[in-house]
Amino acid sequence: MADTLGSFMVGTSSHTIDPDGRFIIPQRMRRTLGNSVVITRGIEDCLWMMPEKAFEEMVAQWKELQSPWDQSSRVVGRRFIGQSVILEPDRNSRIVIPQHLREAAGLSENIVAVAIGDRVELWSAKKWASFDESLTQEEVQAAVDRMFSGARREENAAEAPAA
Repeated sequence: MADTLGSFMVGTSSHTIDPDGRFIIPQRMRRTLGNSVVITRGIEDCLWMMPEKAFEEMVAQWKELQSPWDQSSRVVGRRFIGQSVILEPDRNSRIVIPQHLREAAGLSENIVAVAIGDRVELWSAKKWASFDESLTQEEVQAAVDRMFSGARREENAAEAPAA
């Protein structure tokens, strides 16, 4: 079950999408997501759903680093920005996820919503189960080490007395 910690969403929950691509945004996510959401392709086989402000921050970060001459810039722009859509929920808090995005993530009737801070990943239930079950303890530990060891080094360097 997903919940929020202030404006920070957490949790995993199961949902359905109807044949027309309609998805009801869970009530516990509505406040954080706001009156309109952006959906784009995620890095793995999922979609990212986020408030416009979070998407704007992601685009600003990309704009700061991108160059039209750089292949990585073009790929990231095409994949995450060029394929995004801005959607406003109807009065029943439903959005219609476009077919091209549903197909890209392999979404059908049963999906899993994984709330991660300011975004929600939307996964096919089968792909989520496969991904989640495939992670080994060693892979999780290695990811934690990579992510947090750099932060510890920066903290230690900031605390170290000047030579």
